[in-house]
Amino acid sequence: MPGGNLVILSLPTTLVELRRQIVDDEVSIAQALATQRSLLDLDPTHWHSIVDTLDESSVEPVHSGSLTGVGLAHKDIFIIDSHRPHCGAKADHLSLPTAPSSPLFQRLKQCGASVLATLTMAEYASGVTGENPGTPLPQNPLFPGAMVGGSSSGSAVAVAAGLCYASLGTDTAGSVRIPAASCGILGLKPTRGLLSTEGCYPLAPTLDTVGILARSARDAAQVLAATLTESERHAYLPGFRLTDSSLQSSRWHEILSQDLELPALTRIAYCVTHNSPHVQLHDDQRQVIEHYLNELSESVSSVAPAKLDGMSEWVRLANVVMHVEAATTHFKALQSGAGINHITRATALPGTVIPAPWYASALRHAPTHQAKFLETHLQNHDILLTPVFPEGVPDWEDVITDSERFKPQMLLGLFSWTSFVNYLGLPAVVFPIGRDARNRPVSIQAIGRPHSEQVLLALAHQHERQHYGEAGFVTAPPALCHNLISRDQQHA
Repeated sequence: MPGGNLVILSLPTTLVELRRQIVDDEVSIAQALATQRSLLDLDPTHWHSIVDTLDESSVEPVHSGSLTGVGLAHKDIFIIDSHRPHCGAKADHLSLPTAPSSPLFQRLKQCGASVLATLTMAEYASGVTGENPGTPLPQNPLFPGAMVGGSSSGSAVAVAAGLCYASLGTDTAGSVRIPAASCGILGLKPTRGLLSTEGCYPLAPTLDTVGILARSARDAAQVLAATLTESERHAYLPGFRLTDSSLQSSRWHEILSQDLELPALTRIAYCVTHNSPHVQLHDDQRQVIEHYLNELSESVSSVAPAKLDGMSEWVRLANVVMHVEAATTHFKALQSGAGINHITRATALPGTVIPAPWYASALRHAPTHQAKFLETHLQNHDILLTPVFPEGVPDWEDVITDSERFKPQMLLGLFSWTSFVNYLGLPAVVFPIGRDARNRPVSIQAIGRPHSEQVLLALAHQHERQHYGEAGFVTAPPALCHNLISRDQQHA
């Protein structure tokens, strides 16, 4: 804790607004970071999202960076400088003895961001919820009793609670999008390969994608921009401006909103009917989605229905790749019978008996399936919308595997709309569009062409701005509602 009567502030709800306050000298970098570190103390008694706090208080941040003064926390799956991740496991049977730190964190550091903590996760990223027998059950900050999705569960909890402004997670079958949707925040799965997976423990390398969880589309865009090289920013986020001192502070929010302006000629397709008879959209979910589509039709060029005839095949192929590659990742543990829990084992074990030709065929035909999907659904449309949770965000008791109320079909339904996107390698974003009959968030998934992250975030930003204003999707994060001051101030 910094000395000398340093006041711990009331923080704004968005990274973009915090950066404006820092650039305008309304708050110092030291004050901003001290406040964010103080908030971490709230986690153990409330949400169970933090694994380790990382002390960077002695590290001088880059003063001119676009994320200077911003504290981030990340899924405990990355090698960050000298910190080696636990991956949600009690005993680490994986080994990356020569693996370097993830380059994403070097870029974030160059932009001034500070790493506050590492965050809980399903063991070895092998769960669609945050259930992990080795750690306390993560608590949904906004919807008590509701499930927290996985495997990037701690990331969703920490962001929704207000413990950090954004978090990097990983998404293999929906593991960024599912937890984000369960906590009512934004989750971005970028185009496969856009963000490096170097320095990140694998589950299924073909499908693994580093993604971003945030409370605001503009915040997610700023973090995405910071993780890219300058040439990548110019190519994939054309004209995008960073939150640095070159911006006019008097027009700060206006300028940054212009960079995420959804073109009026945007063409939207949507599909709300899954071709599996086991995946049925509940009426209250459908009503919220239909209301959103009607509202959206007033601001875009077209909104038209689509039918995803290949869905079952894409899901099957995604499962083949995930199980086989998970079996390879955890081969030693499967042989020894130790080192992984029953959920990880259930993900990896089927891969040991899947015929090799099935796996080879799934890999070989992936580019063809992607091309066909783009031709059929995104040649005459810019974005395809789908539901996320067909039955809404469930209670924890319905999806915990040792619960008396456990409903396997409900658990499987959680990634029924997400896993095929990883197989196709496409970008997708989820964000809340309303509440269901239980007052839990209903999220939409927006899928785009390769490297269309900017237009996907623009779609999210349009809804956010219309319904939440400048506060972001979570207008009152619980941690930010506490009035905290430092011990120095208390005893001054």
